[in-house]
Amino acid sequence: MWLDRAMKIVAAIGTSGPAMDVINTEQYPNILSSFAYPKGLDKLTYDPDYLIIDSGAFTAWNIGKQVDIEKYAEYVLMRKDKFPNLKAVNLDVIPGEVGRTSTKQERAQGMKDSLKNADFLRSKGIEVMEVFHQDEPRAFLDTLCDRLPIGGILCISPRNDVHQNEKIKWQNAVLRHLCERYGPTNLPRMHGLAVTAVPMMRTFPYYSVDSSSWMSPSMWGRFINEDGKFVRMETAFPKNPRGKEAEKIMMLMTREGLRHWKHIGMSNQSLWLKRGVKWRD
Repeated sequence: MWLDRAMKIVAAIGTSGPAMDVINTEQYPNILSSFAYPKGLDKLTYDPDYLIIDSGAFTAWNIGKQVDIEKYAEYVLMRKDKFPNLKAVNLDVIPGEVGRTSTKQERAQGMKDSLKNADFLRSKGIEVMEVFHQDEPRAFLDTLCDRLPIGGILCISPRNDVHQNEKIKWQNAVLRHLCERYGPTNLPRMHGLAVTAVPMMRTFPYYSVDSSSWMSPSMWGRFINEDGKFVRMETAFPKNPRGKEAEKIMMLMTREGLRHWKHIGMSNQSLWLKRGVKWRD
């Protein structure tokens, strides 16, 4: 049985049939589905406890395209009939280009456009999770926190193109700022976008995090162990199984990885409570 008193480690799903078979069999409670892969959510056969729909803004940004906000809103509203408790990540406007750090002017315009998009989605009756990016100023973080509704969740988006140590350093600065403003027992609920590295989760009190790394056995030939680290399949299975045997092992390790995530989430929740850090209701 999955327990809910834990940091929610969210499985970002795609359209892979075998991987979705595992998700549906386990009925994993925390799911993120991206508008970039709209058919992924159609493969889900149960109603998860915690469901996030992502706009696919980062995926589109990586290939130089834009997401149509009206189509995104329509997609989310159509899924609300089946999944009434879903939350939607804002169509955040990511400044700059792949391989180039954004300018101050681009960031200012991106923040303005992101707020406009969030207001549009909320006007449609959608529960929106706005996004704070690593290059944005603390004043914008304050703005986003002020806009959080009761029980709302703010997304935190570290840069993907910097070393993990730089991400942690930035997280620490964000946490200090929030603790100074709210106190450590009244922090806003925050979701780490594409964050499931254990060092990052243990140095920042995320309410929830997500990534697609649970699919690593079938995608990359590695699995998540009980410490949240990746282990190559051939290390655990040196006989190099093939065919149906290999597929069976990959599905087994995918399932085990999800269960390891559950225990890591519980451990992290306990760690932050011991540190005296709590999220606001």
